[in-house]
Amino acid sequence: MAKRILVSLVFLVTLLTTGFAQNDDPTLFTVHKTNVRQSEFEYIYSKTNGKQADFSKASLEEYLDLYVKFKLKVEKAKSDETGYHRYTPKRVGRLSSAVG
Repeated sequence: MAKRILVSLVFLVTLLTTGFAQNDDPTLFTVHKTNVRQSEFEYIYSKTNGKQADFSKASLEEYLDLYVKFKLKVEKAKSDETGYHRYTPKRVGRLSSAVG
């Protein structure tokens, strides 16, 4: 009986912390049903700008505009047969053997 209560408590705590963790990282925008979270944007902004990442409003707005355009291009390439899917591993293997 005590084991069952303990398992239930662990499950409940896990469920609650998982639910709250998602609220701490809001979605900034969505591209074709793919959510881009604030943490992802902050990470890529910091990585790209390095020590020059000042997190000013103007800098963030400019980078957000560029990042949205990048995400749109990636999604377009994934859905375009002449883009992303054109260079799948099989295709790349065939191209390598044809060249070499």
